[in-house]
Amino acid sequence: MNSIALRLLNQQLICPQFDKPEGVVNYIRAIQEISRDINT
Repeated sequence: MNSIALRLLNQQLICPQFDKPEGVVNYIRAIQEISRDINT
């Protein structure tokens, strides 16, 4: 899978798992929290 497709998939822009925008926002926030925890 190319990097553009992977990014779109991870950002839930293609093949979304959520019905509402709030679900996407919560998902991305969770990923950011995990990333923050790993980098500290």
